[in-house]
Amino acid sequence: MAARQGSHPLRRAELAALGIQLPVLPTVCPEPLPAGVDWPRRLELADLDVITTGSLVDDPRSWGTAVGVVSHRPAMALAADADGAAALARAGCRLIATSAVVSQGAYRFFDERCVMGVSGASAEIEDPSVVAARLLAACEVQPASELWVIAGPGLADLPVDLVETKLRALTDGTRQARLWLAKEQFDRDWGPS
Repeated sequence: MAARQGSHPLRRAELAALGIQLPVLPTVCPEPLPAGVDWPRRLELADLDVITTGSLVDDPRSWGTAVGVVSHRPAMALAADADGAAALARAGCRLIATSAVVSQGAYRFFDERCVMGVSGASAEIEDPSVVAARLLAACEVQPASELWVIAGPGLADLPVDLVETKLRALTDGTRQARLWLAKEQFDRDWGPS
């Protein structure tokens, strides 16, 4: 699994203008997850930086429910078309994954520079240190501040407990990568001269 070389870097100034602050290498699962599960709460427990409903497509009600469950984290909604994106934006959604144009006041997550930390392509549980190494390799090509860390497609077809384990591997690996980047920055700025 390599970096998905989208043309849009993470636009921090645009997010900040919307009141959204994200750490370096923010984690999100912009893909559908197994149905019938309280994904916002489970994504919070897995320590993802941005939560979703886990649905294939969101509407204002599903997104609002997710925000009500986990109000202290940014919530991304998935919109199938411009009408869906507009309805979500009117409801207050500021992070919308869609190929459609979004209204001013919302951040469009589309064709972003991403690193896929885990995938639903197999039932294999990714090792967090391998995830961290993958992220650090991507940071040699793109600045870490411009990258999203995502859970890739196929998770909706896996058992819930396996998906949760994969998502924990994603966040654990991301945490390791962030620590390495912080140490590298510290050594460069404050190390022996």
